[in-house]
Amino acid sequence: MSGILDKLSRTIKGLANDALDSVADAGRDARQIVRELEAQIQQAESALLDVRAEYELMLSGKEKTAQEVARWDGLARQAITGGDDGLARECLARKQQFAATLQRESEQLAQYEPSVRELESRIAELKQQHEAMQQKIELLEARSHMAAAQEKAATAISGIGGDSLIADFDKLETQVEKQEARASAASSLAQQQKGDDLEQRIKALQHSDVDDELAKLKSEMGR
Repeated sequence: MSGILDKLSRTIKGLANDALDSVADAGRDARQIVRELEAQIQQAESALLDVRAEYELMLSGKEKTAQEVARWDGLARQAITGGDDGLARECLARKQQFAATLQRESEQLAQYEPSVRELESRIAELKQQHEAMQQKIELLEARSHMAAAQEKAATAISGIGGDSLIADFDKLETQVEKQEARASAASSLAQQQKGDDLEQRIKALQHSDVDDELAKLKSEMGR
């Protein structure tokens, strides 16, 4: 019986330790996920700085090109005012060159700008998720602890006073009842045998009295 209780005690302690480990793992894993998310946010923000810097350079280049287009257009107008059509043509040729460059830069910016906006939006979304995770860590640990405690209690209850132990106890009780029945039968048999012996002795005494009476009767009759 002591061995059974020791084994049961070890089982319950083991379940308790496993439950505590599970709770610790849940909190540890949750914080690790948050740390990994923080690292991703830092990497994304670092990339965003580079992307924004590139975007600003492209935008600045476009603005300078637009200024050159306007400048050469003004110079062409001055040449025309001065009556020099040849010089005006040269200025307009330079204006067209810068205008073509401005068109390419505008197209590049139009393609690049959505990527910048998407990256900014994604970083904002990650920050919201990070904040939500931070708020849920303690609640997650509490829920994990409660679930582990419920599981520990259910397992402990199922292991205490189990059917196998009750069945073993019932067997012992049945064995004792059989022993008691055997003892009672043996006692009855002994009493019966003792009674038979007394009857035989009584019969023997009765037989002896008859013989004496017969001898007396014969003596009186002269036989």
